[in-house]
Amino acid sequence: MNKKEITITLSRNEIAEVLSTIRNAKTQSENWHESQELVFQKLNTIIQNFENMNGIFEWHFKQELQRLKLKRFDVCEILDCTMPTLKSRVENPGSITINEMNKLVNSGFDRLIFLNNEEN
Repeated sequence: MNKKEITITLSRNEIAEVLSTIRNAKTQSENWHESQELVFQKLNTIIQNFENMNGIFEWHFKQELQRLKLKRFDVCEILDCTMPTLKSRVENPGSITINEMNKLVNSGFDRLIFLNNEEN
């Protein structure tokens, strides 16, 4: 079995949803295994949404590179980072700092790609 380990930060709403699911599962089911399954389903949905969000950010990031006629190497220079660090930032947009966002916006990137990412 291929296991994939990821770290995500849940928003307050997502934490509330998981806790609500746990509470409901406990009250609706006397069988603990059924309760666990409901919680795992909810967490799996959150993880899928997280992975979809990353894919959307990466797509928008690539569109901005094309629009600005930049290469990833150029962005590394703007951010003063290595290529592996940039790859990590694009794959995990939640790790992009405000300072890095400002540098990219000041270089012509559309600030909405960051705002849309935060809303998801």
